[in-house]
Amino acid sequence: MSGAEYKAWQSSEWGSAWWEEFEMLINGVVVEDIALDEVKDADKIVINGGVVFADENDRAGCSATSHFNRWKKAQTTQFVSVQVSNDDVQALQELLTQFGQGRTNFKVTLGS
Repeated sequence: MSGAEYKAWQSSEWGSAWWEEFEMLINGVVVEDIALDEVKDADKIVINGGVVFADENDRAGCSATSHFNRWKKAQTTQFVSVQVSNDDVQALQELLTQFGQGRTNFKVTLGS
């Protein structure tokens, strides 16, 4: 998933739920603990393992993958990644800016 998608998932309403027992890689590097605001939208996030517990009475939990997939299915927006040559970045930015005018839930993030 992208960093933008990860941040949206983590910032969504979890109620009393929490997750643990996971390994997270950002751009191929294992990270132990990272603040959400340090994750860049264009980062590539991989989650290995992980259990989400609904509350303190939930002994079994569900996999982080299942939790994420249910969250993603419920969303009304999608995250799109586009690869373009450096020469075409400005033209693409202009097209996306025109497309985004007057639209809600539309955000463009450039990665390096």
